[in-house]
Order: sequence, then structure tokens, then C-alpha cells
Amino acid sequence: MRILDQSNVDRFKDSLLSLKRGSYLRDDEIVILTSKVNPRDFVMSLLRYEAMKKSERLQPVSEASGIELKRMKILADFLLCAIPYEDLLALQYTAIPQDRPEILALRLLPGKVA
Repeated sequence: MRILDQSNVDRFKDSLLSLKRGSYLRDDEIVILTSKVNPRDFVMSLLRYEAMKKSERLQPVSEASGIELKRMKILADFLLCAIPYEDLLALQYTAIPQDRPEILALRLLPGKVA
């Protein structure tokens, strides 16, 4: 068995690029965000920001991506107003993890069932 690291964030990036239209964020900011921030961390930050109404809940995502907090708040406000929660939650699952175990071979003894 071997563990593959990294995560395929292409779907996360594509989804976020299509959802952000009208948010005044540039495509290159979304590309940077999706390359440096885990989809689940991003969604959880959005939901914490929505629940607490405090922009510092976006700070970890802002720092990780290098996008200033003011710009991150613009994206968060836009997504939270324009997108149903179900679609936001789905963002965290659009990136297929690549760090899952991969079974290379399985050998059974005679008479054993897997």
C-alpha cells in the first residue's frame, strides 16, 4: 500500500471561478487561493465568518493565500449572499483527494475470502 499526497484542486478551482463571477475578484486571485488553501478549510472559514459576522474568521485563509483580508471579505460576502449553502458545502467535496491509500496488490491464501 502507498499513500499519495496532494489533492487535485482543479475541480475546486473551476467551481470557484464559475461561482465568483460578479464578486470583483480577479481570476488570478482565485487560482492562488485554490492552490494554497484546502477546499474544506475555505468552506469552513466562510461558514464561521457567516455565523460569527467577524472578518477575522477569514484571516487564516487570507494569510495562507496572500490575498488581503478586505478582498477575501468581498469574495465571502458575495458567495454567502449569492450561493445556496448546499453549493458552498459541495465545494469542499469537488476536489478529489489524491492522498488516499492505493492498494497495489492483494494476495489471498487459498480458501480465504476477502
